[in-house]
Amino acid sequence: PLKTEEINKILGIADELEQAGPETEIPFRPGQVVEVMEGPFSDFSGTVEEVFAEKGKVRVQVSLFGRPTSVELDYTQLQGF
Repeated sequence: PLKTEEINKILGIADELEQAGPETEIPFRPGQVVEVMEGPFSDFSGTVEEVFAEKGKVRVQVSLFGRPTSVELDYTQLQGF
């Protein structure tokens, strides 16, 4: 078992790494039309709803079976028009 000091040290290091990590510059903005280039939604186009720079993710609304559906994708899977 780990001692309390060891747990606190590990958690402290994790917090420091999380805070020190650079925020990813994502080239997409809400309202922008994008095309999904890879993954299960490849060849779908949609509209960016929200950008999560800290996670490198983008929420995109695509039409799935004729209904608007929000999916969260890695920004590297997308290409702007």
